[in-house]
Amino acid sequence: PGSTTSCTTNLQKAASWDGGAAASLWSKHSAERAPDPDTSSGAVYLSRFGRASSTSTHCHEASPQKDSLASSHQCEKVSSSSSSSSSSSSSSSRDMSQYLVRDAVQRESEHGFKSVFEENGRRVSLREAAARHWDVVVVGGGHAGAEAAAASARMGAKTLLVTHTLQSVGVMSCNPSIGGVGKGHLVREIDALGGIMGKVADRAGIQFRLLNRTKGPAVWGPRAQSDRNIYRRCLQEELASLPGLSIVEASVDDLLVDERQASKEERVIGAVRGVCVSTGGDGYKWDPNELSESSTVETAELKAARVIVATGTFLGGMILLGREKIPAGRFGDPAAHALSRRLRGYGFPLARVKTGTPPRLHGPSIDFSAFEVQPGDVKPLPFSFLNDTVPHADCQLPCYAFWSNAVANDIVRKNVHQSPEFSVPGKDGLGVGPRYCPSFEAKVVRFAERERHLGWLEPEGLDTDVIYPAGLSMSLPPDVQLQMMQAIPGLEQVKMLRPGYSVEYDYVDPRILHPTMETSLVRGLYFAGQLNGTTGYEEAASQGLLAGINAALSLGSPGEEFLVDRTQAYLGVLVDDLTTLGTKEPYRMFTSRAEYRLSLRADNADQRLTRLGHEVGAVSSERLSALDHKERQLAAGKDVLENRLRFSVKHLESMGIPGRKMLSGLDLLSGAVLSLDQLVERVLLHGTADMKAALRIVQDLPWQTRLTLESESRYSNYLYHQEKDIHLLRKDQNLTLPVSLNYSVLPGLSSEEREKLTEYRPATLASASRIPGVTPSTLVLLLKYVRRKQR
Repeated sequence: PGSTTSCTTNLQKAASWDGGAAASLWSKHSAERAPDPDTSSGAVYLSRFGRASSTSTHCHEASPQKDSLASSHQCEKVSSSSSSSSSSSSSSSRDMSQYLVRDAVQRESEHGFKSVFEENGRRVSLREAAARHWDVVVVGGGHAGAEAAAASARMGAKTLLVTHTLQSVGVMSCNPSIGGVGKGHLVREIDALGGIMGKVADRAGIQFRLLNRTKGPAVWGPRAQSDRNIYRRCLQEELASLPGLSIVEASVDDLLVDERQASKEERVIGAVRGVCVSTGGDGYKWDPNELSESSTVETAELKAARVIVATGTFLGGMILLGREKIPAGRFGDPAAHALSRRLRGYGFPLARVKTGTPPRLHGPSIDFSAFEVQPGDVKPLPFSFLNDTVPHADCQLPCYAFWSNAVANDIVRKNVHQSPEFSVPGKDGLGVGPRYCPSFEAKVVRFAERERHLGWLEPEGLDTDVIYPAGLSMSLPPDVQLQMMQAIPGLEQVKMLRPGYSVEYDYVDPRILHPTMETSLVRGLYFAGQLNGTTGYEEAASQGLLAGINAALSLGSPGEEFLVDRTQAYLGVLVDDLTTLGTKEPYRMFTSRAEYRLSLRADNADQRLTRLGHEVGAVSSERLSALDHKERQLAAGKDVLENRLRFSVKHLESMGIPGRKMLSGLDLLSGAVLSLDQLVERVLLHGTADMKAALRIVQDLPWQTRLTLESESRYSNYLYHQEKDIHLLRKDQNLTLPVSLNYSVLPGLSSEEREKLTEYRPATLASASRIPGVTPSTLVLLLKYVRRKQR
C-alpha cells in the first residue's frame, strides 16, 4: 500500500546508495534541493541553525492516501533572506535566541506542514478552553503527552491537550527511529494496552530490523527507522480521531491547587484543580524578564479534575553549543521557565540532567560507498499486533555503519575544553548525561584507549536529503564538529546542515510518584516522560499511557488503580525502578533490567497485557478479539506439537536425531534440538501421513503467531520454573509497608539500611528488596514485623 511514486523513489534511492553510485544520485538533486553551507568555517552555522541563506527546496506532505497508510509528497521552493547568512562564532546568546524565535514561528510554515488539528476542528481557542471544565488536562504534546491524552480520551474522559504549537505535536525531537533492544518491548506493550505509538511507527517506518536475532527471542528488539514528517502527521491523525480530545495552544505557567485538601499526615499539600496558562508570555520568550510593555499576553485558568504534566526537556531547558547558551526546550522551541519555578515552590525535588543530539548532515555530500550497508529485514515485523505488514515493506531505505578514527578522536581531545560537558564546575552544562547514550566527546574521554567508535548514518525521511549520524551526539563548537566529521573516510566533503547540541533541563525525583504516576504531594496531579528522569521516546510514551489510564480511571472510580508490576511487563520494571530507586542520570530501558525477561518477550506483550487493559476500558473490543483469535491458534499449534507429533526412537533415528525414548515435537523444540522450521522440514521428509496432516495446522499459522509458538516451546521448561518463582514472589511482594513505619527504631537494621529505607520509603516488600544494601535477613525482619502488626 501507499504511493507508487514514493516507493519507486525509495527503491531507486536505496539501489543508488549501495556502492559508488551514491554520489551521482545525490548530486542529481543537490542543485535545487540542498542548502549550500560554507564548509570553510563552522561559524556560519550559528547564524543558520536551520535557516538557509540561499534559495532551497523544502518538502511538505500533501493530503494522505485514502487508506491512510502512506502519504504522497511534493516539493515547494521557498527563498529565504541572504542578509542573515553570516555570523561570528562569538555571537551572543541573545542574537541566537532571536534567530531561534523566528525559527519557532516560521519553520513549520516554510516546510509547508499544516497541523491535522487545524483541518478537523479539534483545536479550540483559549477562551473556549477556559469556559469548559475538563476531566483531564495534559501538558505537553510530545510522546508522553500524546499517549496520555489518547489513553484518557479513549476511556471517555473529556481531555484537553495543551501545547506551545499545534505543528510540534508528535515531533521526533532527536533520532528518527522507534524501538530497539528493550525499547521495542515497551512499544509493543504500549500497543497491547491500546496505545498509538506502535500503529504510528508502522505507518511511518522506512526501515524495519529485528535486532539481536543471533540471540534468544527474549532479547529480540524490534526497531524501525521513521520518516519524521509522516510520523508526526500520523500521530496527529490518531489523536484527531478521538472524539473526546481537544487541543489548545498555550504555555502552562502554574498549577491550580486546592490547599484545603492538604494532609500533613499523608504529606499532601492539596489537590489539583487545573492549570494557569498564557499565550505570548513566558512560554514564547527566551528570557521571561524581557517582556516588553507592548507584549500581548493572554492568560486564563483551565479547570480540570486531573492534570498530567509531560514537559519533556522543556522544564527550565537550556541548549548548550560550545560556549553558547540558548534558553530552549529543543531546537526552535522555547523552554518552560515559570512552571519549573512553581513546581520547585510547591516542594517538588528538582535536579538537572541533560541529553544531546548529533548534527544533521547533507546526504549528497556523503560518499556512502565507504560505509557498510545495513538493509532492512525482508519481512518486517510490525509493532502493532493489529498489523500483519507495514506500508513500506517493499521499499525500505538502507542505513550505513561507520567508524570514527584516531584523527577524529584527537580533534575532539584537543577541543574538549570547549564542550559544555567539560566546563568549569558551577557553570551550566553539568547536568548528568545519559550513561548508555553518551556524547561523542564523552566516549573519547571515557574510553581513551579506543581508537574508533561505531556510528550509523540514518535517513530522516522519504523526501529529504537530511542524514542523521547516530552515535555522534555532541555539543562542541560547530567548526570543531565539522572538522571532526571530515576526518572520517567517506565524510571528507560532508556539509553540515545543523550542528549537534546538548540540552539541559529540570527533572523531578520520581520517588515522589506513586506507581500510578500520580504525585504524592498533590492529589490528581500526574507526571510522565522525561520530567521523571527517563530518556527516549519509548520510555516517555509508556509512562504517558499509564498516567492517562490512571487519571481517567480515577474519575469514575476513586481509589481504583491500574498497576503493572515487574513480573508482568517492562513498563512495570520501568515504573518500579523509578518510583522505588529514583535516578540520578537519564534512565534508559534494557532487557537486562528485567528479572523475568523470558516471560516478558516482545512477541507476547498482547498475551500479558491486553486483557488487563480491556478490563479497565483502555483497550478496544477489536484488540481483545484479535488476542482471543491468536490464543486459539497458539493452543491448536501447541496441541499439535505436544500430542500429534510424537516420535519413536526408530523414527527419531530416521530423522537423524539420536534418542533413547519417545519424544514429542515440543520436546525437540524445548531441548533446542531443532528449530520450528527444521522440525517442519524433517516431518515433511520422514513423517507419517497423520503427522503431515497435523503439521498443516502449524504451517497455516500467521508468521508472527509461529514466532510466538516457537518461543514458548523453546522456553517451556524455563517458563514453568519461572512461573513458580513469580508465584512465590507475588505471595508476599504486595505486602504493604506502612507509610508511618519508623525505620530508625526498628531493631536488627544496619545504619545503612535504616538510612536507605527512610530515604526511599518503599511501598511494598518487593520494592524494599530492590534497594541496594537491603539484605534478605532484613526483608524477613520487615515481613515478620508487618505481619505481627496486622494481627
